[in-house]
Amino acid sequence: MDIKQIRTTNLRVAIGMAGSQDKLAEAANTSPSYLSQILNPTHKSQVGDKLARKIEDALSLPHGWMDTDHEAPENVIRNLDGIDQEIMMAVNRLKKKESKEDVLRFLEAIEVQEDLWGKHS
Repeated sequence: MDIKQIRTTNLRVAIGMAGSQDKLAEAANTSPSYLSQILNPTHKSQVGDKLARKIEDALSLPHGWMDTDHEAPENVIRNLDGIDQEIMMAVNRLKKKESKEDVLRFLEAIEVQEDLWGKHS
């Protein structure tokens, strides 16, 4: 995958982490319509360096996260190590009294929702 495809794929994941396209746009100080343009395959807009860093900052992701193909075999093990950090972020959201639904959407985006909440919800 090239960087445009990687960032577009990661943008979809970031939207899931944020809970919605509108929430990500607000957190990253951009417009939802601009994110829609990026996701539209017929449009030429793409996630540039500046927006990639804003998304990483908004979601407390490490620098370069938007540039990484998280599905590549060499990154899968590295990603598993990062799940602990993402779980802690979800716990911090609970501490900040965010709704359980927001946290569940976040956990679903990192595909551990059933392991953590499946029998407790």
